[in-house]
Amino acid sequence: MPAPPFPAVYGAAAALALGLGLVGGFAVGLYALGGPAFGWPAGRYLALVQAHGQVQTLGLAGLLILGVGALLLPGFWRARLDRPHVISYGGGLVGAGLLAQLVGQPLDPGLARSLLLIVAAVLPPVGFAWAGSELLRPRLHRPDRPAPWESMLVLAAWSLVSALVLRALFLFDLARTGTPAVFGPIHQALIVLELDGFLLAATIGVQLRLLPSLARTRPVTGRAEWAGIALLALGLVARIAGVGTVQPVLLDVGNGLTAAAALALFIALGLWRSGVPPTVQAPATLLPGRTRWVLRVAWAGLLVGAFGRATGLLSADTTTHAFTSVYLVPLILVVGIRMLPRVSAYPVRFPKLSGALVWAGLLGGVLRTFGTLAGAPAGWQLAWLGGAIVTGVVLAFALLAWSPWGVPTGVPREPEVLRRS
Repeated sequence: MPAPPFPAVYGAAAALALGLGLVGGFAVGLYALGGPAFGWPAGRYLALVQAHGQVQTLGLAGLLILGVGALLLPGFWRARLDRPHVISYGGGLVGAGLLAQLVGQPLDPGLARSLLLIVAAVLPPVGFAWAGSELLRPRLHRPDRPAPWESMLVLAAWSLVSALVLRALFLFDLARTGTPAVFGPIHQALIVLELDGFLLAATIGVQLRLLPSLARTRPVTGRAEWAGIALLALGLVARIAGVGTVQPVLLDVGNGLTAAAALALFIALGLWRSGVPPTVQAPATLLPGRTRWVLRVAWAGLLVGAFGRATGLLSADTTTHAFTSVYLVPLILVVGIRMLPRVSAYPVRFPKLSGALVWAGLLGGVLRTFGTLAGAPAGWQLAWLGGAIVTGVVLAFALLAWSPWGVPTGVPREPEVLRRS
């Protein structure tokens, strides 16, 4: 059967996100990681690593959040977007800016590099602002107070705005000085705002609203979620202040608050509790239980990374990839496989293969994150293997998302009603 067209509201943004992630994120990251792992030549290694991180953060994760948000938020608010094509146009500007950084930052100093970095600094803020204004317009007309999940999205939005301003200043400075890469206070503050401000707040906000139905969880509403939101906001302020004033004490306090926030929000989501059981025995009704287990492991990686950073037991590379590779990538796969039209029917027809794909992504993320603990060079080789597995999993997901074979319907099954105890 012919494949249905992707809605204009998110199709182009999702396609661009996966393309940027596979080429500019995973492929470039594997090449750069091959330097310490296998001795591959990697000219401008630090510039490649820095540009790769921005493509993964704002390109793969950021554009997917934009696309999935455009798919889900209007439904949550019982509204429609007036100009859904704006989401794709804005996402295109973001993608063009990130490609400009990926190409321009590793170049030798010169006019071409400076122009590319200026383009990279300007386009993403314009694109996110354009798409974001269209996405949030329906909510601005509602008078009711924000729910906890909406408050998390507000925190994510302000963090993204601050991160884009800092990123622009950072890239302007690279263009002016000709320096390949800088990992000073501005870059450190940028990473805090992008990861724990934008990505963590946005993904948890969506989970607070979505998981009770997606994974049939029993959330703990009330104090736990509001405490997590407050702790995360305070942690961000303390860490940014610590970076700006070069005060390790503030950084330690901020890291501790962020870890406590992650724990409180995990409790609020109810993933640690037994879920609502299915009433019939059919593939679709079994998916939420499997989803809960995947998310529990992903959250375990997030919590280990957060507390490892707070205690100083784990390196910056390990804590960063505990967030991106163990938590974020499996979350993208779970939501994408369950929500995107061309792939959402696959887990019903092929539940074991779809589950294997997600668990392979988790395995690869764990190897990429914790492989380096084995020591060089074997540790870096394990990390490279993990990165290769994650790359293959995301490639398979992209092929399913843009499959020309249409949505599989499978063979209808008669559900078997479970006996109640």
